[in-house]
Amino acid sequence: PSWKDMDFTAEELILTPFKSLTNTIVSAELTKAEIEPKKVLVRIFADTSKIINQRKERVIFTEIANQKMGPYMLVESDDFRVEEFLDSRMLTTFELRNRLIIKNFAEKMCDFHYNKALDNQLKEVEKKDKPFIVKILDEWLQVFIQEYPMYCAMTTQPDHKKVLEEMKFLLSPQFLEEFVRLLPTGNQELVVSHNDIHEGNILQLSRDRTKLILIDYEYCNYNYRAFDLSLYVTESALDY
Repeated sequence: PSWKDMDFTAEELILTPFKSLTNTIVSAELTKAEIEPKKVLVRIFADTSKIINQRKERVIFTEIANQKMGPYMLVESDDFRVEEFLDSRMLTTFELRNRLIIKNFAEKMCDFHYNKALDNQLKEVEKKDKPFIVKILDEWLQVFIQEYPMYCAMTTQPDHKKVLEEMKFLLSPQFLEEFVRLLPTGNQELVVSHNDIHEGNILQLSRDRTKLILIDYEYCNYNYRAFDLSLYVTESALDY
C-alpha cells in the first residue's frame, strides 16, 4: 500500500525471478530510501483451476498469516498476490537430513496438523470425507483422460511417449482402485496437511536460523498425518 502513490522510475525498481513449479514468482525491490517495505514478493497465479481451489488457498494463506506462521498479505486479486518478502533461503536436500532441522520440522508439522483455527477455516471450504491423496488422484485422473490425446499428438520423442504410457497406467481407474484398497482402513485420523512438502517450500529465516517457515498452501487439505512426513523423508533422499 505504501507504494501506491510513490513515483519511481524503472531504474529504481529491481525485479528478481524465483524458480517455481506452477506460479510466476518475482521479488520487487525499490531503491528509494523513504519507502517501507522496500521489498515485496509478487505471485502471479498460473491457470491451475482444474486441480487447485484458489479460494481455499486464500483462506489458508490468510489464516496462517494471521497466526504469524507465514508471510502476510499486502495486496490480492484473482490473478496475483503481493506478499511480505521473507529474508530467507530454501533448505538443501542435505540439510533436510540434519537432526536439528528434522526436530524443528517435526514441531512445525505438529503445529500445522493440530491447528484448531486452521481446521475451522478449512472446514468452511473443504469436506473431511476422504484423504487428500484419494481426492487429488481422482482429479488428476479426470484431467489426464481429457488431455491425454492432446499430449500424444504433441509428443514425438520415444522417451516422452514411454512416460505417457506409464502415466496412463498409474492414473488408470484400475490402478487407483487397487491403490485405495491398500490404504489404511478403520478410524484413521485425518488432519490438516500441507501435502506439498519439499525443500523449496521449507524456508529458513535469515534472522533466526532455528525457525522454519512453510510456504505454498495450494494443496493444503485433510490427509493422513504420515503423508507430510513421508514426503519429507522422500525429499531428503532424492537430490534432483
